[in-house]
Amino acid sequence: MLEEQFDQARKRFTGQQTLVEIRQTENDRQVVVHKRPETVGRTSLRWIRVLAYDGREGGLVHVDVPIWLARMTMSNRGGLGHRSFTINGENIEFDAADLTFEDVERHGHGLIADVGDGRGSQVLV
Repeated sequence: MLEEQFDQARKRFTGQQTLVEIRQTENDRQVVVHKRPETVGRTSLRWIRVLAYDGREGGLVHVDVPIWLARMTMSNRGGLGHRSFTINGENIEFDAADLTFEDVERHGHGLIADVGDGRGSQVLV
């Protein structure tokens, strides 16, 4: 049932590249941003939808974040700045100073990130 919900959400975007990809290397994870050229038009977005499952707690969450709230998270430089986040105790560093909200708008309707930790936790944005 749980995996079906994630598969159904992914199915809408089959063949599309995520904006932010997290690649597992031998020793750590690497964050890769797939930006579209600045010549690509920006899409007017209203929500950023998140589907998240915590494998340790067993909780599934659906969240629709209004765009105005998402914009508030941007730094004064216009980008996301240096971030780190934790998935099941594993810290992932993300220097996204060059990722702007305009990049999200150019990406348009599609997956921003699809992250799993291999131990059951998953996040789709």
